[in-house]
Amino acid sequence: MFFSCPHCQQSAFSRRVESVSPVALSVLYQCPEPECGHTFEVLAKASYSTTPSATPDPYIAELLHRAGTKRAAPGEPVESPA
Repeated sequence: MFFSCPHCQQSAFSRRVESVSPVALSVLYQCPEPECGHTFEVLAKASYSTTPSATPDPYIAELLHRAGTKRAAPGEPVESPA
């Protein structure tokens, strides 16, 4: 994944990648600009399936289904959790 430093816009380098769940990663980025030096975390998560798997894992399918049902169409209000 590519990310720019949110402060100086330089191309940041990934320093560490950790799995935080079967559908999410935590990526630690560092800005290469010596005057900036910002280090930040990016969370990357599979939001929903656009094409179903031919060999689905029921646990993963449920995670992605729940995440997909929380998405609102553009302009629609997001439902609050019950």
